[in-house]
Amino acid sequence: MTAPETSRTIEEYIAAWDASDLEKVLTYFADELVYEDMCLQHTMHTKDELRAFWQAWFDVVADNTGKIEYLMVDGEQYMFEWTVTGTLNGPFGPIQGTGQHIVLKGASVGTVRDGVIVADRDYWDLTQVLKQLGVKEIPEL
Repeated sequence: MTAPETSRTIEEYIAAWDASDLEKVLTYFADELVYEDMCLQHTMHTKDELRAFWQAWFDVVADNTGKIEYLMVDGEQYMFEWTVTGTLNGPFGPIQGTGQHIVLKGASVGTVRDGVIVADRDYWDLTQVLKQLGVKEIPEL
């Protein structure tokens, strides 16, 4: 893949995320992949696992948005910083929803091959979110 093709794939993927269109988001991922949420220490290997993980997010986050802050590509490799916002109305993993609007900043590093993402590692700060939710003591994961 060329850098412009990789950029287009990532930009379209995040546009689908911003629209809260999970099925469209999933079209940008290979059926078999390695997707790692480094913060939650959770790895997925299939699109079905990814669907279940993200459906849990979309089920509890109202007014979800996604935005690329900075994107860098080299052929099929990418790295981008992102911002996700929304109102957390229920639990997502160890995070308890309070109806509080949150701003989540992170970065993703991965590989696009044949027009789909085959590997992705997301890095974000759980402490940042917990502080926004008013948590005074950080729970053990």
